[in-house]
Amino acid sequence: MGKVNQMGKLNTTGEDTSSSPPDSTEESDPLTLLGSMLKEEFISKLLRLDERIPRKKREPITLSAAGKCQRAAMYRIIGAEKHSWGWRQRITLEDGDHAHTQLRKYLKSALHTRKHFRLMDQEKTVSLNVKGIEVRGHIDGRITRICDCSDHQDWPRDTLLEVKTCGPYTWPRFSIGKIPSDYQAQATAYMAAMGITDTLFMVKDKGTGRFEFIPYRLDKVLLEQIFERLGRITRFLRGEGTSPDLAREYGPDSKGYLPFECNYCDFVLKCWKDNNPVKMTTRAVIYKVSKEVFDIPEPIEEKNR
Repeated sequence: MGKVNQMGKLNTTGEDTSSSPPDSTEESDPLTLLGSMLKEEFISKLLRLDERIPRKKREPITLSAAGKCQRAAMYRIIGAEKHSWGWRQRITLEDGDHAHTQLRKYLKSALHTRKHFRLMDQEKTVSLNVKGIEVRGHIDGRITRICDCSDHQDWPRDTLLEVKTCGPYTWPRFSIGKIPSDYQAQATAYMAAMGITDTLFMVKDKGTGRFEFIPYRLDKVLLEQIFERLGRITRFLRGEGTSPDLAREYGPDSKGYLPFECNYCDFVLKCWKDNNPVKMTTRAVIYKVSKEVFDIPEPIEEKNR
């Protein structure tokens, strides 16, 4: 991108490389200088890791992305170049991985064999057949009732466990059962693949460590929509569909600001390149596009297909 705005200086990856001028009283303070040096070296190391260590190659279509924009799946299929949101991406994704490991470890320990339930099948691969193509995904776990006692005989035999972490903006809504739509779709696809109807989301607030278990049940209407979306993607994967079949599913608001689903998409800059995407702040990933043409999908280049 390489653009400069009033918020700071951005490099080609969209990362802020500038910092606020230190107070004159702190400019020569050895402790402040040490902290600045450590921060600089830390970020430099992460950027080098990002360049050196190849990211795990994802399948172009997965159950975990059942509720994601179909256009992103199409870009993966044609081998489009991804846009990283910088060193913060590695830190944020690894935080999520650590939280999954942490919460499942304690939950499994809590559900030891003397209890009525067990945590099983962590990271197990499940799949759905969509128009002859096996679409796979990895579940966080399955909670299985191992008793037939009178207290629990009406409880689900098998329940999908989905572990999620969220920040202070999402937590108040998620913790009272307002589950993001893409998480609903992901859980619905997993449940269909497992042949069950019940899910518990274990949601952790990254800022405070609070957590809640949020119930969710299979939505048959949503499942039909998922099969329709995955069907369009599989047709394109086999060369039977065209790019207009996979239009954008998200767009900017009335002021031109892109939603979370676009801002954190690997292909945000490619998808909106003709609409002059500008990163609006260095503290979060928020893009704004020109409003004149944002309702018109950009033709997708299929040369790498």
